[in-house]
Amino acid sequence: MLQQKPRTFSTVGFRLIVLTTLMSIASVTVMALTVLYDVQSTLVDQIEERIEDSTRFLAAEYASEGIKPLIEIVKRQANVVGALEYRLESPAGDYLTGSLPHAARLDGWIRIKLPPDNVPGNAGNKTALAYVTILSGGELLIVGASLAPIAQAKQAIINAVVIAISMVFGVSLIGALILRRLFSRRIEAMAVAARGVMAGDLTRRIPGSEARDELGSLASVFNHMLDRISALIDLNRQIGADIAHDLRSPLSHLLRRLDEAHAHAKSVKDYEAATEAAIADVNQVLSTFNAILRIAQVETGSRRSAFEPVDLHELADGVVDAFLLAAQDEGRVLTLKAEPGIVIQGDRQLLMQLLANLIENALRHTPAGTRIDCAIERSPSHVVLTVADRGPGIPAADRDRVLERFARLDRSRSTPGSGLGLTLCAAIAELHDGAIHLGDNDPGLKVTIEFPKP
Repeated sequence: MLQQKPRTFSTVGFRLIVLTTLMSIASVTVMALTVLYDVQSTLVDQIEERIEDSTRFLAAEYASEGIKPLIEIVKRQANVVGALEYRLESPAGDYLTGSLPHAARLDGWIRIKLPPDNVPGNAGNKTALAYVTILSGGELLIVGASLAPIAQAKQAIINAVVIAISMVFGVSLIGALILRRLFSRRIEAMAVAARGVMAGDLTRRIPGSEARDELGSLASVFNHMLDRISALIDLNRQIGADIAHDLRSPLSHLLRRLDEAHAHAKSVKDYEAATEAAIADVNQVLSTFNAILRIAQVETGSRRSAFEPVDLHELADGVVDAFLLAAQDEGRVLTLKAEPGIVIQGDRQLLMQLLANLIENALRHTPAGTRIDCAIERSPSHVVLTVADRGPGIPAADRDRVLERFARLDRSRSTPGSGLGLTLCAAIAELHDGAIHLGDNDPGLKVTIEFPKP
């Protein structure tokens, strides 16, 4: 099915651009509001301090010199550049001097409207912050300052913030578009590789796995997954071929016996013999299939949920005891040397199957009188299970091959079995994070399985 390319506005990259830009704008806005509040508070405090200082000075001059010198002082200060605004009124409320408008005769801070001529630049805030003082003689003194400079400072900050937000928006947009382009290329390369795999090209791999970033890690994980899938598919193909090869003989025997019975059997005994032989062939086929299903179940890892503490000494003692009579009947010596108290996390039934397969394999492929030694011991870093015999052993060149499915040495073709025993052992060991090794017992075969030390 052809997949449509996602629209720009619905892509993760576009959402990332929007989110990044909004976060940047929000950060600048919060910072600007904080600066604006601090600047306004500082300027207001400075104006109040100037007004209070001037009010105290003029009140002191009035107390020592009287009203007329005070009027002259107010006139002189009013002409100074950047000076405060003033107003003096007589006890009767008559205007004496100053530029501030009339205000109620109440001591304290007030805000009053300024006429346009009193506003710097005739723009901005037309409000003045003033302090009203009733002098000891009843005169009214008002000292104030226009808030227009504060309004102008606020407007300057707002303008700067608008410019900053515009710059942040532009830079964020450009940067996000560049990042989106880079990420889109790599993601598209991943999609192309994935579509190639879907089309049947299992050799395709996602590029960029060497990059030390999130996409590189993701590509590496997917490549490992594809390697695993490719290996499993190859394995399934090989299993199919091996099954067809190994089951051809018993099924051919079964068909030949049934044909012979149908054509040549003349008595009930002949039919019984053919039936018994056919049942044996069918059992061999079923045994092979059961072994395959068992291995598949183990390799899926689903049995990990049944893991529990397993005492290997106790487990091995029970398995070896079950094989003692069979070994003695065949003239073999079976021994066990196990350290007590060795406990690992595992599936008890599978571990029993593992040890039983190794012992059965040794019994099947060694001559009478052979000694088979089982051992469980600790090493500095592992728990080691060993089954060693004094039989013919396995050549070094064939030891890896016998762990594969249906692998059987030529001299073993005459013995019953499917060639899956050691394969199942390897799968069980891997399920328990262990490793199986085939070595030389000089003479004989030594199978060693190392489990992680608990």
